Amino acid sequence: MAEKPIIKVGKGSAVPSSLPVRQLSPISGKRVLVTGAAGFLGSHLCRRLESAGACVYGVTRRPAPGSAGTRRWIQADCSNPQELRSTLRQVQPQVIYHLSGSSVGSPDLEAVLPTLQSDLVACINLLTVAAEIGCERIVLAASLEEPTPPNDLPASPYAAAKWCCSTYARMFHRLFNAPVSLVRPYMTYGPGQRPHKIIPSVDYFDFRRPRSRTRRRPAPGGLGICR
Repeated sequence: MAEKPIIKVGKGSAVPSSLPVRQLSPISGKRVLVTGAAGFLGSHLCRRLESAGACVYGVTRRPAPGSAGTRRWIQADCSNPQELRSTLRQVQPQVIYHLSGSSVGSPDLEAVLPTLQSDLVACINLLTVAAEIGCERIVLAASLEEPTPPNDLPASPYAAAKWCCSTYARMFHRLFNAPVSLVRPYMTYGPGQRPHKIIPSVDYFDFRRPRSRTRRRPAPGGLGICR
């Protein structure tokens, strides 16, 4: 029998006042589960959802981070179907945002198994358990790396895994009437991003150069998207 997931509740996190939440008001009061909640995108999303009045459950594979608003932390691995099923049955989420996974886009052989487990297997587990239990909406994060059929092919194990995730999502929607939505945020940047990503690394080297004029920076607490 699978162990019950670990749930922790944090307190005292402030949400930047610069983040408008009018468009998120219908989600107020709903139970929302976010996988990858401790990551870059997940942490920003959780703060937005909390500020809109949602009851947020953040899933992380590692021990729960420090206190963060009213968020309830759940330690579980989405690639483990027993842990994931136990989590969803306990939470009974109305909305699920699936953001967890490997983001290594290298074309190396060593990336095949990690992306298979962390991206594809985890996604299929989530879709399966959510279809069994039922919910109002499942939002999956697709990727710019996904190829465009019929002539394009995946350029990396990560691209292949995300491509398969999107295909499975469409299949679940068609065969099992799963309420799946695919979103494709890409080249996102902002506070809390890892320094090896392109925008932080460019900023790092740029700020080492002599400054000849003042440049505008993203507002503190903001999340930008390059198109």
